[in-house]
Amino acid sequence: MIKTIDLVQYFWIHANLITTKEGVEAALHGDKLIEVSVMLRNHEENEVRLQLRTSFSSPLKFIETFNLQYPEDIKKISIENLMLLYKNEKAELSVTEV
Repeated sequence: MIKTIDLVQYFWIHANLITTKEGVEAALHGDKLIEVSVMLRNHEENEVRLQLRTSFSSPLKFIETFNLQYPEDIKKISIENLMLLYKNEKAELSVTEV
């Protein structure tokens, strides 16, 4: 499992924001709080935005939740991972109609 200091340094290298190919964003705030979210939206006349979001008060909890072995594993966090957290009531979903 990755060490906390290595995770924090990886975030620093990426300006504290890492985005996966699926558009999942992981952001580090103040070396402790990590927020993970994804925004989905349609491009119809009546735009609807869905945001799945979760946060971790410590890097260690983040590492354990996603079973990160290497810093690069952050880029493998998927929408499916967030959906599973939501299903287990560890993430929230917000819906906005614009």
